[in-house]
Amino acid sequence: QYEGSSGVVSWSVDRLGSGDSLVYELRVRGVSESSGFTNRVGVYDVSGKELKTAESGRKRLERKVPVLNMEKKVSVGAGESVVAGTEVGYRIRVWNTGLGTAYDLQVTDSLPMGTVVESTFPSGEVGPGVVVWTLDSLAGGESVDYEVLLKVSGDVSGGTVLVNRSYLSGSEVPGGVLESESEEVEVVSESALTLSKELEGSDSGYVGEEFGYRIVLKNGGPSTSYGLTLRDTLPSYMEYVSSTGGGQYEGSSGVVSWSVDRLGSGDSLVYELRVRGVSESSGFTNRVG
Repeated sequence: QYEGSSGVVSWSVDRLGSGDSLVYELRVRGVSESSGFTNRVGVYDVSGKELKTAESGRKRLERKVPVLNMEKKVSVGAGESVVAGTEVGYRIRVWNTGLGTAYDLQVTDSLPMGTVVESTFPSGEVGPGVVVWTLDSLAGGESVDYEVLLKVSGDVSGGTVLVNRSYLSGSEVPGGVLESESEEVEVVSESALTLSKELEGSDSGYVGEEFGYRIVLKNGGPSTSYGLTLRDTLPSYMEYVSSTGGGQYEGSSGVVSWSVDRLGSGDSLVYELRVRGVSESSGFTNRVG
């Protein structure tokens, strides 16, 4: 019988014959730390007189403490570089090498500049520049993985270095926060540019007549292109009349040029060039680059 107010466990023995034995099992649970203690049991007669005592071996109690770890690695598009306009993924692993269970944890992923979230697993709460997961508990020996897939904007310049940082926070985390940083990933720019030029109207004409060309520049992506220049060198058979899109004509070289500061993935630019025939020709082509 256990008496909670006194902390005493007692057994009643009505009779114990000569040479007989009784065996009792007592199960207890440690509730606080101790550098060492023993536990004493005694035998008493009906008058309360102590007849015999025994003492257990010394026992030490330590608190089961969680030991938390976190690691972050590139998982999708793994390597030293990623193309602007494509995807890169990260995997976050949290594990507990301690004996105790950790409770009420939070994993926060701070997104690199120029990226947006495509997906998370398991589902996380996506906020401005972050993804947050909550973890109710993590027992000793257990681990959990989180994944986030990011789209790198096509506007991110080549040479930009992406670094993704994650933070584990909670009352069981030493210092309150544990940080993990992924390996660096360099952004490279790749644009599938196409350029076409079409003669407008008939393929024959007369000296002194005007005719035109239609020039189309398209960026097939996935990255944005910056700082482009188009140049069209006019043959000696023609002279410059006009151009659209801010074309500049240099008379001494016969070159018409256009400056393109930025051309996004999937975007196109169309230019019109008007010229006049100034001498006879059996046939010629006009090249733009």
